[in-house]
Amino acid sequence: VCVKMACQSNPKQVPNCVPTFQNRSEYGPKDLKTLILTQLDEPKIFTDKLTSWTDAVQWTPTKLAGELAGITTLFKVYPKRETNLQVRKSRRAVFETDCSYISATLADFDEWLESGKQTDREEHSECSEGKKAKYHSVEEADIARNPLLEYPSDQYWLYADYKYMSELCDRAPHLKDAVSWDMFGFEGRTGNDSTLWVGSGGAFTPCHYDTYGINLVAQIFGKKRWVLIPAAEYASMYPTRIPYEESSVFSLVNVTEPDLDKYPKFKNVKCFETVLEPGQVLFVPRHWWHYVECLTPSISVNTWIDMPEDGGERVKEAIVRCIVCAFKHCEHCPTDTFLTSSKNWLNPGEDVFSHSTNLRLVSMMLKQSVKDHSVSEAVCDCSTSEPLPAASLQQEVDQNLKQLPDGWNMPSATSLQDLCTNTQLLNCFTDERVLNTMTAVLTEKVLQDI
Repeated sequence: VCVKMACQSNPKQVPNCVPTFQNRSEYGPKDLKTLILTQLDEPKIFTDKLTSWTDAVQWTPTKLAGELAGITTLFKVYPKRETNLQVRKSRRAVFETDCSYISATLADFDEWLESGKQTDREEHSECSEGKKAKYHSVEEADIARNPLLEYPSDQYWLYADYKYMSELCDRAPHLKDAVSWDMFGFEGRTGNDSTLWVGSGGAFTPCHYDTYGINLVAQIFGKKRWVLIPAAEYASMYPTRIPYEESSVFSLVNVTEPDLDKYPKFKNVKCFETVLEPGQVLFVPRHWWHYVECLTPSISVNTWIDMPEDGGERVKEAIVRCIVCAFKHCEHCPTDTFLTSSKNWLNPGEDVFSHSTNLRLVSMMLKQSVKDHSVSEAVCDCSTSEPLPAASLQQEVDQNLKQLPDGWNMPSATSLQDLCTNTQLLNCFTDERVLNTMTAVLTEKVLQDI
């Protein structure tokens, strides 16, 4: 299903539909594997590929709640756009660090979903009888039993995202066995190599790209909207490493309601869109940006497939971690209050390492990548991040100067210090173009020492 919803602030920009792969009888698992790893350069939807997932395709929130009884996990909580005026008015991107996190079971989540249905039924019944709908209250005892009930389902969304099945389903190995990627030629890849995503309507993952591998996503229950943007649009996506998460580069742009005054380069990006339905599998190419939103209560399973270029990416990610943690030590700097709290700069689940540990990690990743001959390929692949020539840089500076208002004067040195914040410097040092250059130089030094 193709939808035309992205970039609502720019009516001239019409998103492309994600094409469906045309099944051909001559395509077996090995052929599909070759196609995915070496030939596809745009997103693709595969249909009729989950026929062997006879148990997994039957999963529902209620079914999983029973299978994983008593097992707790973290749920992201955030107000829904349509019911929260402040969220609706804001056009900035919402990140994981903006959310609250509640530990609960999938049974709690299922009850929470059902409580919303019950409220809807009561309000519909009262309205149809001409009565004023009553506010749905929850007793403190119910909240003590199920902490999710504190958040009305008509006002908030919940998301148990990025859950490693090897951990979440440790006591239910049959759930892991129900997932197999053999039909795409990846033999032996099961739930042990997959992640589970369970969310309510409105839950979303902010726009980002994954630095490692390619992505296969199977939709099990409900519907999800996907907005995908080519890797070549890197500079127009206003990338940021704050909040920091290894292997994820976020965009400052709210792709559903972009602020084109603040992020003008986004105006002409090429978007792809689709609504992924049960039984479909989506292929996400390497380094493609994606924003994902649950249109209904949803269950998905995905797996990331390693690529030869990942060795070079791991070097760059080790460098990024080194830089981010170094800037963290400067969080007391009064010019940038955003970094004064780890809640603002560090995604949940990320650890902070010492500087010496980070340096050892860079060295280890670099030597391994040189050994595997993967750094040179990654650094030379500059299709998404080539440095601008000096002339182009000067043209961009001149263009920006022309846009300044009349009477604008160059700030003093003190003012410039205030303008150049830790966050701006960090995003500069972790820009893909800078990282490619740093990795190339480091590789050259290592090769000299061999």
